[in-house]
Amino acid sequence: MDMENRVLLQISNDSDKKFTYDGDYLRTGEWKTPRTQTIEPNMLTCIEFESHQIKGVAGVAWFVDSEDKDIYVSMAFANPRLQEPTFACFVGIPPADLKAELDLAKPLVKGLQQLSPCSHCAWVARQVGNFTAIEVSIFASDHFPRFVAPAASAAAPAEAPEAPAAPAAPAARQADLAPSAPPLSNVTDLAATSTSSAGDDDQAALKVTQFFNQTRPKDAADGFWRGLSTAGGGVVAGLGSMVASSVAGYQSEGGLGLLKGVGTGLVGGAVIAVTGTACGAAQIGRGIANTPEAFRGRREQRVWDQELGQWVDINLVKLEEEVAAEGSDDEGGSGHSPSESVKETEYYDLLRVKPSASPAEIKKAYYKEARACHPDKNPGDTEANAKFQKLADAYQVLSDPESRKKYDREGKAGIQEGNVKMDPSVFFSLLFGSERFEPWIGELHLAMQTGQLAKAMEKGGGEVSEENMDLGEDIMSENGQMALKKRQLHREVHCAVHLREFLNDLVYRRDSQAFEQRARWEAAELAKCQFGPELLAALGEMYQLRSEIYLADELVGRFSLTKQMAAMKHSGALAWKAAK
Repeated sequence: MDMENRVLLQISNDSDKKFTYDGDYLRTGEWKTPRTQTIEPNMLTCIEFESHQIKGVAGVAWFVDSEDKDIYVSMAFANPRLQEPTFACFVGIPPADLKAELDLAKPLVKGLQQLSPCSHCAWVARQVGNFTAIEVSIFASDHFPRFVAPAASAAAPAEAPEAPAAPAAPAARQADLAPSAPPLSNVTDLAATSTSSAGDDDQAALKVTQFFNQTRPKDAADGFWRGLSTAGGGVVAGLGSMVASSVAGYQSEGGLGLLKGVGTGLVGGAVIAVTGTACGAAQIGRGIANTPEAFRGRREQRVWDQELGQWVDINLVKLEEEVAAEGSDDEGGSGHSPSESVKETEYYDLLRVKPSASPAEIKKAYYKEARACHPDKNPGDTEANAKFQKLADAYQVLSDPESRKKYDREGKAGIQEGNVKMDPSVFFSLLFGSERFEPWIGELHLAMQTGQLAKAMEKGGGEVSEENMDLGEDIMSENGQMALKKRQLHREVHCAVHLREFLNDLVYRRDSQAFEQRARWEAAELAKCQFGPELLAALGEMYQLRSEIYLADELVGRFSLTKQMAAMKHSGALAWKAAK
């Protein structure tokens, strides 16, 4: 039995643009004509796909103009053996999710012309069946919509060397990338809902709503595990209640109390266990009910936000704008207001800054001065080593808002003496050794959470005082956790924007040589840092593992063995690093 299935695209390009192959995703089938086939201007070009599988041909392919590389010809085609063939084509700006067009494209009707939503092309099926022939017309136009790469942040890391020269970045991204792009949700806003001005009843209602959102399972699998956990917790709590009641009864009334305790415990434990089981069953039901929405969310390239309990759109450009508007989230704020007359300025003079300098200016000055007299650069120079120590002492005082205020008021005499101080070389390495990696990994969450505690313990001579515990409780409070989440989001946005910019040469300019040159230069610079080779190897390994998971998910399937093996490999690498 002949299982051959073919799709022939006869593309009549009436424009003056030449389009070259840029990429494809074939769910089933393969190219019959070479991938290097170009769509020449004012000519007829034939492109053909074939399959010997029972599922037929299905996939997407896109071409880009050979000059500016910002006008696309994007096509989604499917010719399944047991269903009607479908087709869709777009000229100009590609759809927000071309892969999704495979499921959204309309069926072909023989002899019926269909106009693209972009209005710059049309198609008609001349033959429908195992062999489907489609005539595609690209209209002549001098005003094709042009895709503009997302805008990049102009901010560069302090003291970081500039990358090799690259072509100028494109202009800011247009408001709408495609006529067919779905509207983005507003849940990407960074500002959290405030409860400070709400009444007690409103706060209670908000708390309940947040609880139900945060415990909402995203799909059936998530609901199943949450349900088992809740039900199991209820059973364990019920048994614990019965045992506690029995022990308490025996201690108060002996044998009779034991019997009473057992009876009371059985009733109370049964109620707790039944309640837990009912809640677990409800979680399973919620997960099953949310499964269709989960399929839609994944198909539309959305991300599950557990705190909000919903699938959200990630608009990196919008997030970047919001982070830039909020400004730096460095500890201590963006400025300092000393008293009119500072007691002494020795520490400020050492760092060569004014008493009104911001925390960022002080950190930058410390890096500049300490690097010049670092022991590695001045071996055997006792004067340079002494200055290096003094600079570390000065920065440890001025980098902490409370100790800085005390120094402004009372001078060095007001700073507690006899504290356990970190070795200046170690301190400098920890503070700046991996700073060159921050565009790639950001400030780690654990460092953000423990930084203030470490400063407080350092002030207290390494001991956990009542003041330090109060600070720790403040960090772990609701407001402290919200601040940490905000800083973590800032970190993720900065890293994503940097990666987007770094890939510009390859993704938007198609200049693989420039990308490889920049990547090699970046790797060489990162390797020069403190612990550079180790951090660079770990960074490369994580990027490779995450990319394998993503590609397996996109090209093979979410529930495929390839995806599961890639995920297991990633989890194993994390466990191994944690054990080391």
